[in-house]
Amino acid sequence: MPHTAQLKPCPLHALQPAPTHRSATSLLGVTALVIALATPLTGRAQDVPVVPERMVGVEREVRTGADGGSDDPRMFRGIASVGLTLGGSRVGSVNSAEAIFPDLYAGNLWQASIGVQWRLGTRLSVSGTAGYHTDEASDDRYSLRFSRFPIEALAHLDLNRNVRIGGGARYVDRAWLTLRSRTSENSRDTQTLARYGHNLGWVGEVEYLLHGSNPADSKLGIKLRYVRETYPLRGSVRKFSGSHVGLFVTGYF
Repeated sequence: MPHTAQLKPCPLHALQPAPTHRSATSLLGVTALVIALATPLTGRAQDVPVVPERMVGVEREVRTGADGGSDDPRMFRGIASVGLTLGGSRVGSVNSAEAIFPDLYAGNLWQASIGVQWRLGTRLSVSGTAGYHTDEASDDRYSLRFSRFPIEALAHLDLNRNVRIGGGARYVDRAWLTLRSRTSENSRDTQTLARYGHNLGWVGEVEYLLHGSNPADSKLGIKLRYVRETYPLRGSVRKFSGSHVGLFVTGYF
């Protein structure tokens, strides 16, 4: 009897392919790639620099000048000042018991000036002014006056936010000693008793600034100054000292 091969049925699970991890591995790879690409973007968003408040304060100090100066773009400012002065040689007197100040001095008594200031940097500035300086003594009939018109060129250095020092040259082209009648309004009744020649002197001063966070913003200042100068009498070899000290109030605009 011929031999016949018989096929044995195979279990169903034996015909199924062997399980692989390729799909799981691909899914994990895609997930890792997404995470890798997202991480730098997230890091950049978190790495935005934040300026601390203390650094903002430092920047503000640099802009305004921590040493008391300022880089204010306003380079020019107007100046107006008025003050009292004392000193100098006696140039005349009024013989009257009614006169409160019978003597005139070449360094007295009050001065008014106007000019301009030019700021060169955070701490240095220069200024030029023209003024009127006079002293007067009078009685019930006459008025005796010593007058001059000074021109000053000064430089100032800011020591801090409120204090600065300065100095420079002071030039007076001429000065007059005049006598005027108080009972007459006619200018022809004014007599010139003496004329004085030109002189070149020097100025030194210290100023305290008010109403400002720095010298460039200050609107008001009080200054103490010393001036050294001499007035030569025309037609004579005599010279009169006009040196004086002064206390001034200065406005800036």
